[in-house]
Amino acid sequence: MNKRVLKNILLANHDSEKIVDITIVENKIVEITNSKTNDFELVMMPPFIDAHTHGGYGFSFENFYDLNNYEQLKKDYLEYRNKVYQEGVARIVFSSVVADLKSLENSFINFMKLRKDISDQFNLAWHFEGPFISKIKKGAHDESLIIPADFDFLNKIKELKQNLKLVFTIAAEDSKNMSAIVKYNKDFIFSLGHSTINEETAKLAIKNGAKKVTHFFNAMNGYHHSTNKSLVNLILENEHNSLGKTNLEIITDGIHIDDSVLRFIYKNVSINNLSIVSDSLVAKGLENGNYELGTLKVKKIDGVFYLGDLSSLAGSANKYNDLLRHFKKATNCSWSELVKLSSYNQKDVFDIDLKDVQVTENQLNNFVLVDKDLNVSELWSNGELLYKK
Repeated sequence: MNKRVLKNILLANHDSEKIVDITIVENKIVEITNSKTNDFELVMMPPFIDAHTHGGYGFSFENFYDLNNYEQLKKDYLEYRNKVYQEGVARIVFSSVVADLKSLENSFINFMKLRKDISDQFNLAWHFEGPFISKIKKGAHDESLIIPADFDFLNKIKELKQNLKLVFTIAAEDSKNMSAIVKYNKDFIFSLGHSTINEETAKLAIKNGAKKVTHFFNAMNGYHHSTNKSLVNLILENEHNSLGKTNLEIITDGIHIDDSVLRFIYKNVSINNLSIVSDSLVAKGLENGNYELGTLKVKKIDGVFYLGDLSSLAGSANKYNDLLRHFKKATNCSWSELVKLSSYNQKDVFDIDLKDVQVTENQLNNFVLVDKDLNVSELWSNGELLYKK
């Protein structure tokens, strides 16, 4: 019998944290008892979910474009997945950037084929970050490829997606994009972002079925004190709970959002609405230098990507556990709050089973084990060891 006892572990779930001893038999947690000490070195949490990533370690959504090199795609994907496991991330939402519709369709066809072949839980959903966004708030997207919602494309993707969850970042101030939210809100998850949307239109978009906000504060109008109130106003004021359960992505590297603003968000926005995402690009984990993001040139400088001319942020180069560490140090949030930010708050957005976002007795190993500084030592999912340092 394969038996293991972990002593003096801080067990953190979304609603509790306590120091415990954990007995594991045959890769299943069979007993959790209170520890006799108040000291701990390791923390056990539900596996992390990165709900917005474009890739890393040399792999990105662009690898999916070529329909003629599938075996190489599969090999590169598995190498990428194993690298991400080392961050404590068991599931991701893979994201594309603005491209022509045919390239996006091809990438999705390849993605669905890969998903069927490998049949793992790593890919929670696919995210189209554009092309149905605002040219004014394009950020690191090719303006020439930005268009209003194309219903023929949406119908085609709807037919291809089977039971996969799909996210579309969308600028709902465009009437055609708002119509897409109304028409397809039962088929897709719509996320407000890369947008000049005002407060009242944002309320309507949420009422019509939008469930998310893409990288809150970035690529949207800022807070305004008077007549030009924005999506940011809606989120920070949240009068009459107009925000509801809308899930807000935040990139917590201290650059996309300054640490003082992270602390402001932590104090003034419900933790139940927030989720930390990486928005990482292809060169996460690689050397500083020049890379490509779709049709655009980008430059990696340490933990951040910029457009080639340094005129705009383009994404993060941070590992997911590094972003959690940064937020915890910036805000001094609790471990249970960090569980909400790193996994639990995705439950309702993506219809995730409760067992996948909490650690309890009588279930197969489903946890990440980290030290106090969020360095990952083990990652398990449904009884399978995904990574051990």
